[in-house]
Amino acid sequence: MADEVARASGIISSLRKGGRLDEALALARRERERHPDDERLARAHSWVLCDLVRRDGGDPAALATALRELAGLSLPEKGNEVLYKNLLRRLTDAAWDLRRAHDEDGLRCLLDALREAVRLEPDAEWLSAGSPRSADGRLVLSTSEAEPLLRPFLSAFGGSSEDLDALVAWCGPEPFVLAEDLRHGSWEAPGEKNGASADALAGLPRTPFYVEWASPRRGAVGITAYRRSAAREYSGPSVSIERSVVRDARLAGELRTHEVYEAVLSPDGRSVLGEPVPCADPAVRATFVRRFEGRLERVSGYGFVRLPGGTSAANDVLVPERMVTRHGIEDLSVVSGVAAASFREGEKGDEGSWGFVADSVERVVPPHPADVEKRTSGALRVARGGAAFVGNVLVPTRMVSELGLRPDQELTVRARLRWDRRRRTWDWVATEVSG
Repeated sequence: MADEVARASGIISSLRKGGRLDEALALARRERERHPDDERLARAHSWVLCDLVRRDGGDPAALATALRELAGLSLPEKGNEVLYKNLLRRLTDAAWDLRRAHDEDGLRCLLDALREAVRLEPDAEWLSAGSPRSADGRLVLSTSEAEPLLRPFLSAFGGSSEDLDALVAWCGPEPFVLAEDLRHGSWEAPGEKNGASADALAGLPRTPFYVEWASPRRGAVGITAYRRSAAREYSGPSVSIERSVVRDARLAGELRTHEVYEAVLSPDGRSVLGEPVPCADPAVRATFVRRFEGRLERVSGYGFVRLPGGTSAANDVLVPERMVTRHGIEDLSVVSGVAAASFREGEKGDEGSWGFVADSVERVVPPHPADVEKRTSGALRVARGGAAFVGNVLVPTRMVSELGLRPDQELTVRARLRWDRRRRTWDWVATEVSG
């Protein structure tokens, strides 16, 4: 029987390769009835149906019949990868042929046939089920596999809400962003240009995003998306900030670092669709780029412009050593300029944090002695917590101990401004004490 099955499979393949598809199909069906569990016959039968898809792509009824028959053969993914890739390519070619001919009625009929005979599943569900290729009498494709097939429909139906609704009913609610290479709304066939994609993008929400870095050499842009959700029943809208890398050589050369733009983004944030435009929302811009003015505290070669208020250092502006050197910024100088958000990667499981780094320094006012130093006299006062003061000048505990100072002792102190990290204020601290 094995020889008989092998001979029948060979004849089916020969008829198919000779273009005699109807004869090959008839023989395949007859032999499958005799040997329904033989995988060699099922594979030969499937290749006949795959070639019929190419021949009958313009006949939606015949196409749907061939796809359903192919699904009924239940060939596994493993060992039949080439078959399924060829099938998808032929379906895609049939759709592009109709698109190039501007046959939208034909595309609608093709979509109806696909909705009847092909089921799309999200990648995670498809993989978790063990990559099945048939279910409910329909052929199963993952959404990532189907993305080339969706492009001709998107290109043709981008301006029609009714046609898009039909497409969404089959492939899911966000067909525009299934593939990372659908950038700039380029859904046209090779060599074809039209404005349908721009019309489709016009109805989608735009997301503000911040350009952390851009590398034309690598053809990549590091962005941070500022996503705002809709209001929920018991709370207001929420905001999430998501970092990602967009691989796009053109954008890497055109987008400015530390600028905020708006564009349609894919859900994973890795694709920018359409042309980005500068963000006009001042509140969003201030989240990432802001003006600053404050007094600088030198720390080794670099420094921080300390901005009073709040309970953390998140709003302080780091001034890199190169800027400190270039502008000759002294300790306690008043510095103003523009700062941009910067993300610092965490260590040992830390998630990392955002901070602000000076992007440009516009004005530096060197410290005037009268503003940063003073002399004052009075009795030494010891607060309940043990801190010692002369007037509003803090006398460090070390100095009190070393000099043997006593409460109510009359003193004259020289003081200098110093940043209090705990209280987040500028305080006067004694540098010299005399009795």
